[in-house]
Amino acid sequence: MADFHRAETEYPPLSLSTIQLAVTKYFGERRWSDLYAYIKSLPDKGRLRPTDSDLSNAFNDGLEAAEKGDYQTAVAQFRLALRERPLKIRAHYYLGRALFRLQLHREALAAYEELLKLDPENLPAHYEIAKLQLYARNYPSELLRKFDPEHLLANYEIGARYLSPQNYADAIAIYQWLKAQSENATDGFDDSEYELFPDRPRAGTIAQNPFHRAYAAKLAFYLLDLIPPKIAEQYQLPSSRIAFDDDVPLEQQAAVINDQTEALEPMTILYKHLVESTEIARINRLKGPLVLSARFLDNGCLTGIKVIRGLPDGLTRRAIHAMQCVRFTPASLNGTPVNRREIVEFDLNPG
Repeated sequence: MADFHRAETEYPPLSLSTIQLAVTKYFGERRWSDLYAYIKSLPDKGRLRPTDSDLSNAFNDGLEAAEKGDYQTAVAQFRLALRERPLKIRAHYYLGRALFRLQLHREALAAYEELLKLDPENLPAHYEIAKLQLYARNYPSELLRKFDPEHLLANYEIGARYLSPQNYADAIAIYQWLKAQSENATDGFDDSEYELFPDRPRAGTIAQNPFHRAYAAKLAFYLLDLIPPKIAEQYQLPSSRIAFDDDVPLEQQAAVINDQTEALEPMTILYKHLVESTEIARINRLKGPLVLSARFLDNGCLTGIKVIRGLPDGLTRRAIHAMQCVRFTPASLNGTPVNRREIVEFDLNPG
């Protein structure tokens, strides 16, 4: 233990994973497990880390930089925060997010794997690793420039054209793990202490917690929405009902819709509401509009909802629900109501 304290003090960049490899190599896996359990049980002072009053504002600065799209600065700040607090779960997580936005997929994966060493049952980390398995392929550079990374998974056309089915195996394995988490645990455990996104490592039978099981089911559901239907069918998975409108570029669709004659009265939306965020979307600090299209019928109903620009983490599905609640006056031609496919943009309520 004294050697660990000395190394931790003299070499701040030293990570727990490096120490784990060394201890396991020379003393065995069980000795590492015992040592790590002891490390986690110590107060901050016992770990020779600075007290809260001595800490920098690196973590919050990293969040602020990420909000501004300055992911290079965010990565540097989150790494500084981890040198001060190696067990800070959220710093590991947001480091992975920032690295992903820089398209440094391997480094992002390493950040999430480091997190899982601290908190093996961390559902958001497992979920983000699955998303990385879907994203981190050899997309043509022009597509990476054209599409925001958060929207890339929501485009089935790219997935079908540039990814081979076997590339989905790792992501689907995590989907199945999430499903197993939601189904295999027993009831009767207190769920009052459960946090989907804790700040420190947890102990105990987290997988048996009812809240854990419920969130695992939700994340599996959201992940399924990101897998193209043809791939889901090949792996005998339930197919998402989300349909993506990727046949015609958004600009061309808008031009067609706005190509109106003098006799055509456009459809008027009477009511729509904001899209409520999901908890994982709040954790991931997602923002931006969601754009859908639908056929607005002459009888005041709508059908054929398709997604033009979606967001992951369950937000696209919530946008579809919001579209189903839209109230409108149909378009009319020479005074007669007509059917029209129209585009509707929804704002996100971060909650």
